[in-house]
Amino acid sequence: MSTRIALLTVAALATGACSKSHPDEADAATTPAGADAGTSGADARTGVSLDAGSLLDAGDASSSTRDAQAFRCDVPADCLAVTTTALSLTPCCSETVRCGLAYRSSVVLDRASFYTSLGLPAGETCIPDSKLFHTGPTTDNKRVPTGDGGQVLQASDCPTSFITSIPLRGCCLPTNECAITSYPAQAELKALVDGMDLPFTRIECVKAEELNAQLRASPLAGYARVLSTTGSCNYGELDRTLPRNTD
Repeated sequence: MSTRIALLTVAALATGACSKSHPDEADAATTPAGADAGTSGADARTGVSLDAGSLLDAGDASSSTRDAQAFRCDVPADCLAVTTTALSLTPCCSETVRCGLAYRSSVVLDRASFYTSLGLPAGETCIPDSKLFHTGPTTDNKRVPTGDGGQVLQASDCPTSFITSIPLRGCCLPTNECAITSYPAQAELKALVDGMDLPFTRIECVKAEELNAQLRASPLAGYARVLSTTGSCNYGELDRTLPRNTD
């Protein structure tokens, strides 16, 4: 359940722009990734200037409205949304965030819980990359069958990349380069894209740049900012020493 909630609180790979003030409370209708942000009043592909005042909640005080109207931001052309049945995040910007994501709807978390779960300061609604993407250690080596006769070698020499708390474990490529694997999050990723059969919904080991390209071409386009991995590993040694009966 915690993994599921973390997936729904993410914001992969993604780009966007919004106001520092509150976005519209109404849930956005499901639209293709990177499409018009709807209630935000900005086209995520064209970078139309946003009037932050238009993104205020109806109940905000008039003084807040005047403050918001004094600030305008432009949506970068490469800022994209996350638009699935389970989760809707739209591009946003603020005085401190050039390109972030703002919550629109989720089948799991309400608005307050969504922002709290990410540790966003009170009053902030445009989520920066620093709250969404980070790296950490990979704790163990593991051989993971891919189901088609192939394998992924999880490697402790390679860092794990995260989308919030969702781990993309470090793995070793046959070229002895570090990469990341969708295992064990591939099932949650597949559920998030409504069961679509996409490369990242299968077990694979790829560089972060390739994973971001896959995400960018999916409803999770907004998550396409997974941090690049670095380092080297010994594929031959891992393949020789890891047990072959790992599930």
